[in-house]
Amino acid sequence: MDYLNLTGKTAVVTGGAQGIGLAVAEELAAFGVHVVICDIKEREGKDAAEKITALGGSAIFCRCDVTSPAEIKQATDTAIKEFGRLDILINNAGIGSDCHATDELTDAEWNRMMDVDLKGPFNFCREAVPHMRRQKYGKIVNISSGGGIGGMLFLAHYSAAKAGLFGFTKSLAKELAPLGINVNCIAVPTTLTPATTFYDYDSDWQEELKLIPMGRIAQPKDIADMVLYLVSDASAYVTGQVLSPNGGKR
Repeated sequence: MDYLNLTGKTAVVTGGAQGIGLAVAEELAAFGVHVVICDIKEREGKDAAEKITALGGSAIFCRCDVTSPAEIKQATDTAIKEFGRLDILINNAGIGSDCHATDELTDAEWNRMMDVDLKGPFNFCREAVPHMRRQKYGKIVNISSGGGIGGMLFLAHYSAAKAGLFGFTKSLAKELAPLGINVNCIAVPTTLTPATTFYDYDSDWQEELKLIPMGRIAQPKDIADMVLYLVSDASAYVTGQVLSPNGGKR
């Protein structure tokens, strides 16, 4: 049995224009998946879809802000219209933050983090699940962070949102398991992406490397490989789990 045979499936990948999301979109397309790339970065998103198509894959771009239920519905409707079904949802879109003492965080900073990193996946699941329920099949992967497990210094809002995604994943997995829908989460470590050095907490890689037995920072493909496993038949009995592909980081 070819456990990685995903030919003809349809996936929505949020934040798919660059970094981890792009790597996921490329890998899924390489395994025969029709990919709908959702992002607020239109030029990068269109370029990503064109690149995948040029390599023989199937991909389209749909501008989508995960804080907008209307745009999420439009993206989901686009997937159904173009490819006839929605099998896979990768909730990858998210934001980070520079470090702030908790008592200095504003309501706007806290709410923005929750709206994108926690409510965004909820918004998309709420729209996608009815389609998966009708099919009696679906794979949902929520992209979280190792910061949600151990906490991050001066990033209480970020850590809280990412930890909340663990609880949401586990609850939704229990709810949807009888319907043939798997829901899992990846606690992403520090990963080499265009955003890696954008925030101040990612600035000291040498200190980070001391904690990683494999001796290197994660690459986007490391995360994409984990996603591939979680959306394939190889993980048919895996749901409600938080996986940590972190090179053995303690």
